[in-house]
Amino acid sequence: MRGNAVSDAQDQNTADAEGRPVEPAAPDAPSPTTESGQAQAPQPPQGGDYGPPPPGAYPPPSAYPPPPAGAYPPPPGAYPPPVGAYPPPPGGYPPPQPGTYPPAGVYQPNAAAYPPPYQRPTRRGLGFAITSLVLGVGALLFSWVPFIGIIAGLAGVAAVVLGAIALARAFAGKGMSIAGLVTGGLAVILSVLLTVTWFGLFFSSINGSPSHPLATASPPPYSDGGKDTFHSTTQDGPVGFGDTVSYDNGVTVTIPAGTPYAPNDPIWSTQKVDLGYDVTVHNGSSAKITVNLIGEATAGGTDGDDILDKSLDTMTDFPLAAGATHTYHIAFSLASQSDVALSVSIAEHYDYAEFSD
Repeated sequence: MRGNAVSDAQDQNTADAEGRPVEPAAPDAPSPTTESGQAQAPQPPQGGDYGPPPPGAYPPPSAYPPPPAGAYPPPPGAYPPPVGAYPPPPGGYPPPQPGTYPPAGVYQPNAAAYPPPYQRPTRRGLGFAITSLVLGVGALLFSWVPFIGIIAGLAGVAAVVLGAIALARAFAGKGMSIAGLVTGGLAVILSVLLTVTWFGLFFSSINGSPSHPLATASPPPYSDGGKDTFHSTTQDGPVGFGDTVSYDNGVTVTIPAGTPYAPNDPIWSTQKVDLGYDVTVHNGSSAKITVNLIGEATAGGTDGDDILDKSLDTMTDFPLAAGATHTYHIAFSLASQSDVALSVSIAEHYDYAEFSD
């Protein structure tokens, strides 16, 4: 029994070269035999379980010598030394400046890092500015037209009002509002001034006496018989058609009643009746005169229009020798053939001879 115990202790304390315990070998089992009594060949272990290698099959790891130094180069891309491996600079790191970094745990967004969000420009009230500009420009263009200037003045007032509203409420289109305000104001001023002027001329032409550009209210200061001497008629008022009007130098004018006249160009027929007049001038003075006919005619108080055909003798210079007589032709478009009044100046510095029916 002691021998068996020693043998068991030796088996348990058996170890390999590395100090690992080695299981004792199993006792020899009888070789299996076949039915004929022959020994059966050993079968390989199933499932890859080969068991531990027999003792002494492989040399221990310490049997291999270590490789010589430098035999293997270092691998490429060796890792850098870890952080903190380098010593700090002489004198140490400088302390952080106060205010450079926010305190820990406090979030301070950088407002200047991001631009302000895009804001679409407002177009509120832009129609006021556009309307003010259109009305102001239109009113300024038409303010000088007679009688239409009144409507232009009202449009100018509307332009001023709309422009002022747009500026007061800070609507869009400030520049157009200012332009409409200025042009509208100018249009109102021009409209008022020109309308007063046109109305004044209109009423003065109706109520006043006709103006004669070549006739003067009084003779010039000299009356020596020179060419610039003013000659007035001896008549006290209008004479009838067919009568004769005499001047102070012996010149006479005779005009019969008018007869129907057909203008060469229909544009001269501006009223109901077109009448032609024969003006016979006799130079009873002692000097040659230059005849230049200028006439004005009315019918029933309505002014007639001059007919300026080339075949007529209106506004044309004709010399007339002393003692000579010549008949000239003028024509007018009148409202009627009755109640006609005709005034004719035969030349420069000659008064108007007046005829009526």
